[in-house]
Amino acid sequence: IDKVEVKRLFEGKLARTTVMLWSTWFFIALAYYGLFSWLPKIFAERGFDVVQTYGYVLLLAAAQLPGYFSAAWLVERWGRKRTFVTYLAVSAVCTFIYGAAENLTVLLIAAVLMSFFALCLFAQWAVYSAKRGDRAHTALALGVVAILAIAYINGQGGDHLERGARRVAAL
Repeated sequence: IDKVEVKRLFEGKLARTTVMLWSTWFFIALAYYGLFSWLPKIFAERGFDVVQTYGYVLLLAAAQLPGYFSAAWLVERWGRKRTFVTYLAVSAVCTFIYGAAENLTVLLIAAVLMSFFALCLFAQWAVYSAKRGDRAHTALALGVVAILAIAYINGQGGDHLERGARRVAAL
């Protein structure tokens, strides 16, 4: 793969695509990893003990596998774009319901459905992203957004974002 400078990602037709891909990757990563990293704390704040909390997180992780299979099946029938938009919308609605839940039953149902639909977004978006440009641009773009999103999610956003931005600028 040829070396690509970051500034080339913002030239011509690639600029719009780069901004769209980076922002979507960042927000999907932020929502997914942020939520699942913070779930034990959220459950604990709602009065669950540690064992219950990790049991629920395991349940949510188990819901992701059938989500993957359903997305793979639907991609063949509906196409990537329609499947992605549907899963994104359902995941967003379930996330809102999860955040507003007042009782355990609603909380768990919303969380399981959110988990079912959310992880599939990564797989679908990765395929879509890979089709948006040549391999060098795609690899650079995904690497940069991964550095930024993971740093932010780890709760050390400012420090890691600054270091990540410096590394990207050095490319």
